Amino acid sequence: MKGPRFLLDGMLGRLCRKMRMLGLDCELAHSGRSPWLLTDAEKNGRTAVTTATRAVDRCGPPPVILRRSGAAEMIAELFSVLGADPEFAPFTLCLECNAPLAVIAREEVSERVPARISRDFKEFHECPECGRIYWKGSHYEAMERQVEQIMKRLQENS
Repeated sequence: MKGPRFLLDGMLGRLCRKMRMLGLDCELAHSGRSPWLLTDAEKNGRTAVTTATRAVDRCGPPPVILRRSGAAEMIAELFSVLGADPEFAPFTLCLECNAPLAVIAREEVSERVPARISRDFKEFHECPECGRIYWKGSHYEAMERQVEQIMKRLQENS
């Protein structure tokens, strides 16, 4: 994956999922690893992101400290601080484990999804790491609206 890579503090789980939805390479710090957020980010070539202002006292490069609330506002703030324009690739990463999704044939998922899903949808994607299956159901339309809202918010900030 190209573009910036992020390591988010454990308290930013919802933001992490939203960023993955946008196709941004984003890991969530493992439980109990908060004190090592900055060194873990540096070791893995990621930008540390947190809302904890005391994180600047830790060893490692300074993190991006988000002060806003709400995913769209936080993402806009993050890229404003980085001075970069985001490159989104929505719906290309697993929301659970951050791995790139792969196209999978309907026949291969028929035993792994409800029969009506297999019957009513043609396009499926699978996470090769965790095995999660994705399709463009009603949840997809809501996620598309979220992507549009986030992109609109970013345009308003530029």
